[in-house]
Amino acid sequence: TCMIYKQDYYGYVYQWTNQSNGMKYIGSHYGSVKDSYVGSGKRFKPAYDKNPENFRLEILEYIATDCKKHLLIREQFYLDQVGNIKDHPE
Repeated sequence: TCMIYKQDYYGYVYQWTNQSNGMKYIGSHYGSVKDSYVGSGKRFKPAYDKNPENFRLEILEYIATDCKKHLLIREQFYLDQVGNIKDHPE
């Protein structure tokens, strides 16, 4: 089904995956999936700008409430599932 911005959702939690190295970047955006927002992470943005074709976007959750705080709480939920890379050395 097609989600309609401001009717079905006000924001979303996303995950970008770098297909070349498997790195994943989780974030959220208060806005439409169809606007030009990509992400703003300090490590993500330069990698994406260098080779955008290497990245695949997955929407983890649409946020149906018009509330930025709720959006950030849900983003943190997904980040907590992953944990910190520093806690999981290879």
